[in-house]
Parts: sequence; C-alpha cells; structure tokens
Amino acid sequence: MVKHCPGVENKVADALSRRIHVLNTLTVNVMGFDRLKDEYTSCLDFGIIYDEVKDGNRQDHVNFLIDDGYLFCGSRLCIPLMSLRDFLVWELHAGGLAGHFSIQKTTAMVEDRFYWPSLKHDVARILS
Repeated sequence: MVKHCPGVENKVADALSRRIHVLNTLTVNVMGFDRLKDEYTSCLDFGIIYDEVKDGNRQDHVNFLIDDGYLFCGSRLCIPLMSLRDFLVWELHAGGLAGHFSIQKTTAMVEDRFYWPSLKHDVARILS
C-alpha cells in the first residue's frame, strides 16, 4: 500500500530532488563542471572517501554517496580542492542581481548547496 507523505515530511524525496537540481544547474552554467568527477580521487579532502564509497564502504562514511559520479554529503555536492570553490563563493556572494551579501549569509548559502571541510574558513578568507 502506498501512503502519501507530504512534501515537508518527505525528506528522502527532497534530498534527491535537491541533488538533481544542483547537478542540472551547475552542468548548464559552469563550463568544465564534469571535471569534478576526475578530481575526486586525487583530492586531499575527498580522495579516500570517494574511493571507499565507490568500493561500497559506506560504514565509515554514512553521510556520503556517489550519484552519477559526483560525491555528495547528504544533499550537498562535495567540491574538490580546486579553483571552483572560489568561483562558487563569489557567484553566491555577488553573482546575478542579488548584490553583495555578508560573510555569514554567503557562508549559509554555500553550506546549503555544497560541502568541503574548510568551507567556513575559505568563505571568510575569500571575502575578506
């Protein structure tokens, strides 16, 4: 029997749709975005995690999963150690018509979509 689960309560569907949205948006808007897949294995931040999750060891990395070759921490896309991190911070800080946000607001927007271990420190460094 299928039981309806309202959107607010349906966390699994929400996480899946958020991953798909992030991938679709970045694939269209960021040239060379597919290169992320190649960077994971050599990345100091994600190399071991990516290889272990790819080989089926999620026991030590329960929050991580690989979807279409991209590494996610929950519903947030993991960004390897590369210049794309700076680009994404600047895009969310001052891109489009939104104007410049504070460091705290920019950090919150980056954290909502992406993950890397030094994210908070990097946002503060980039915007200072």
